[in-house]
Amino acid sequence: MKLPTLREVGTEAKLLLIGIPVFIWTMVPIYHMFVFAISPKEDAFSGKLWPDHPTLHNFSIVFHQQHYFLRDFWIQFWNSTVIALAAGALTLLVATAAAFSISRLRVPGGRAVMNLALFTYFIPAAFLAVPMYRTMGNYGLLNNHWSLILAMVTIASPYAIWVLKQASDKLPVELDEAATMDGATTLQLFRLVYVPLMMPSLVAIGTYAILLAWNEYLYAFLLLSNDTDITLPVALGNFLAADDLAVGAVDDHRLHLRAAAGSDLLCLQALYGGRADRRRGQVVSSHSGAALSPRAFDSFEANEATTMITAISAITSVQIALISGFTPSRTSE
Repeated sequence: MKLPTLREVGTEAKLLLIGIPVFIWTMVPIYHMFVFAISPKEDAFSGKLWPDHPTLHNFSIVFHQQHYFLRDFWIQFWNSTVIALAAGALTLLVATAAAFSISRLRVPGGRAVMNLALFTYFIPAAFLAVPMYRTMGNYGLLNNHWSLILAMVTIASPYAIWVLKQASDKLPVELDEAATMDGATTLQLFRLVYVPLMMPSLVAIGTYAILLAWNEYLYAFLLLSNDTDITLPVALGNFLAADDLAVGAVDDHRLHLRAAAGSDLLCLQALYGGRADRRRGQVVSSHSGAALSPRAFDSFEANEATTMITAISAITSVQIALISGFTPSRTSE
């Protein structure tokens, strides 16, 4: 057995010195959220590492929608799921076909189209929010899930095309030539040769598109307004903005928020085969609509960052940390 060299040991030590703090930084907010979610009201702010009397009552309230702000929890969870899956599927369809055409069929002007599409990322998504709102209004798609799905496909497709095109360029051209000599049509070449070889990249891009759509707040806030149509990120935003709680209900409000966030992570873990999605400690329902208002414009920059982070664990830690530090700005007398 070959012993590791001093240089290899030093490299591993450096990686550990970086990885351990990052792991702790990621897991501490998740642990804090979990402990808060299983804490009874009297232990919620005790500052203990573990509650004296842990309980799952908060989760029961969330799952059974036994709180005014959680009355549409499962409907909003379903909305987020449908929109995320639809956006991911359409993004894959568009990006895969475009990458195949540009890289394998080498259609004239394909590279220029890809570069122009990628150039759109120089324009902040917040700047496109109002034009997107007007466009969807002109087509009668406001308060329709298709408006958010199409918006997410528009945002995710340029990056997806670029990534898939780079991966496609690495496939041997001889495979296409051999399939063509055997009589394969362009569609057969795409279905039987290209797609199977691109499967790892397709899974990565599909996951990216799903996570992007699942966490989207800005466009979901603008394009959807009914309580039964909004997604979980918007519901969480409305939940945090609620200022009509009774004084005695503030602690319960926070407990249910943590429990809902924890419930979301558990449900996502099941959906994605054990991948606990960062994306959010965001799952709670709203007591009011999310119609376009000046508050939408004030929320642009604050919520824009959420959609641009691609590291799942990092997003989880950041968002849960924000939730954990939230204190309602005002309570009713």
